[in-house]
Amino acid sequence: MGAVIIRNVRWERIWYPRDPLGKALSLALAPLSWIYAAGWQVYLQAYRSGLKRQFVPPLPTICVGNLEVGGSGKTPVAIALVRMLKEIGYSPALSLSGYGSAASQGVTPLAPEQPVEALIHGDESALARAKLPDVPLLIGRRRTEAAKLAPTLGADVLVLDDGFQHLPLARTLDLIVWQPERTNRRCLPAGPLREPEANVRRAAALLLPSGATPPPYGLPAFFYERRLGPLRCIQTNATVSVQDAPKRVVAVSAIARPERFRASLESLGFEVEEELAFPDHSSLSHARFDDRKTYVCTEKDAVKLEDREDLAQVFALESDVEFVDSDALVAFLRPKLEEAK
Repeated sequence: MGAVIIRNVRWERIWYPRDPLGKALSLALAPLSWIYAAGWQVYLQAYRSGLKRQFVPPLPTICVGNLEVGGSGKTPVAIALVRMLKEIGYSPALSLSGYGSAASQGVTPLAPEQPVEALIHGDESALARAKLPDVPLLIGRRRTEAAKLAPTLGADVLVLDDGFQHLPLARTLDLIVWQPERTNRRCLPAGPLREPEANVRRAAALLLPSGATPPPYGLPAFFYERRLGPLRCIQTNATVSVQDAPKRVVAVSAIARPERFRASLESLGFEVEEELAFPDHSSLSHARFDDRKTYVCTEKDAVKLEDREDLAQVFALESDVEFVDSDALVAFLRPKLEEAK
């Protein structure tokens, strides 16, 4: 295996321990997880009982969410859903949290084609703009305000990237991006779950990677595939096929689960000689590149490197999500969206 350079201590070392210390820490944190889970259930019940009220948005709203903290691939799936809605005649807007950016504190409405900067609006927002240039974006954690503003941008349906736990905003339906390989089912802080796993029953359906086995919760399941390649040189914007690219590479990522990116590269036949794994959403301002090596980063990280001039040997692995049976998903969604108008 190549060298791994980790820029911070990762919670994954506790949530998915490979050594006695990690296992001991996970067990020690378990009582706090029970308290957290109980507190969340009380909070949820306050909305279910009507003690707390939800804002009902003025347009159909779909949340693409999950149960765990980070790293489940929600944003690419949300982008694919927005594309599908456009193809069947809707005018969707996409709401993103802008995590890690100044824009995350409020809500910033951006009309189609209006530029998005990773350092100002967040890396996921910049990726969404690159993939969806003709779609209005609403960036920031104030999802209720985003729902109020969406119709002013010409939207007739709102898609939330993340937000399953944002109970103040009512949704037409919730879709959960399910990660079948999850082995730790504890809530924070001993595990990665934001709420107890059984709460997935609050969702209308599950979205899973192709070939995955749905969990036994009785929810409709729809599958997606991730298409990888080609590689794009960040400095020149030229593309090269996976087959023609150099095979010895350095993997560069600032994502929650860097091991997944490495696995993607290896599945394409690349030999990862080294990894540069930065904290999730890092600006990558401290990344240094040696032009004697070939570097490959994620698309989400590439949007933060566009203005640098030392990227002749730095490539982004392009990827897209496609639903395996989009007709079935459309048939499931359309009646609910029409009823909510």
